[in-house]
Amino acid sequence: MEGRKKSFRIVEFDCAKGLLIVLMVLGHCLQLWNGKDYLEEGSYYDNVLFKTIYSFHLPMFAIISGYLYYFKHDESLKHKMSKLFFSLFVPILSWSVLFKFYQYIYLNIEGDVTFTVFDILYFIITNLWFLWAILINSLFIIVLQKCKSDNVITSSFLILLILFIPSFLHSHLYFFLTPFFFGGYLINKKNIIKKVEEQNLILMFSSFLMWIGLLSLFSRSTYIYDTKIYLFEWGLIGWKAQLYNDVVRIVIGFVGSLFVFCAIKVICNCVFFQKLVSFFSSLGKVSLGIYIISLQVNMVLLPVVDSLLTKSYLMNVVETIFIVAFCVGMVWIIKRSQVLNFLLLGSRS
Repeated sequence: MEGRKKSFRIVEFDCAKGLLIVLMVLGHCLQLWNGKDYLEEGSYYDNVLFKTIYSFHLPMFAIISGYLYYFKHDESLKHKMSKLFFSLFVPILSWSVLFKFYQYIYLNIEGDVTFTVFDILYFIITNLWFLWAILINSLFIIVLQKCKSDNVITSSFLILLILFIPSFLHSHLYFFLTPFFFGGYLINKKNIIKKVEEQNLILMFSSFLMWIGLLSLFSRSTYIYDTKIYLFEWGLIGWKAQLYNDVVRIVIGFVGSLFVFCAIKVICNCVFFQKLVSFFSSLGKVSLGIYIISLQVNMVLLPVVDSLLTKSYLMNVVETIFIVAFCVGMVWIIKRSQVLNFLLLGSRS
């Protein structure tokens, strides 16, 4: 891949983010929009498409985020902290307050409902967890940079260390993405993509075969939501099974991401697919907005239509198209206002 400059966009990454955000919305539709029984029984965990999506899409998002974060390594500490605060924390806070306000109005239509300060604070620190994960892992990198220890050995030690940290709030989700965020950061620092560029096809086919094989090992216990990441989550006796789950989800995340990226690179270099590349790249450029708004759509609409939903994969595709289109439209509207763009999307441009 060309260039390691900050001033231009990387087409492959924009295209990848566009594909990943569509798959994320589809995954949420498979999980949430197939009826109450399907959701409560966790049947979506056994869905082959859901399993395939969740084996790599969050890890790949984190790898891309870590890769891009390396470009900020020579910026001042003040600028880095300011950027994290405005681009990630401000949207988290704004959307959390907005949703709690909506929830207060909606629930008070039928009765007297109040929220404590603790309720609001808890929602803020658990809402939009992917953004929290990127923020926290970025802070980890900043600390390592200040200690001049942003290298493979220190990163590996830190990744090993998080396996011994008991789960609290959504910490298991944040730490789950740490290996991938650090991996993306180090891939850029070591210029690995450029070094292996000529082996792209070999890497694509070999990683595909490995990914297919690893998918057979992906079960309910492999999902981070189910078993979390703490080595002794299930006591001293279960540490071996937990270690197995942690290793499988990390390995399959990297392997699946490698295949998808290599395949996207091939597609981006093919003239025949340029319109498709342009389409997904345009979605990738607004993937943050789609992620945030799609979650709000799920939280607002699901309680209203839950009783009407039935299992239908065709409808899941239709729902995905509708939600993505709606989110893109909302992002376009939000970007028209400098204030809303700053508060809701964390952009000051």
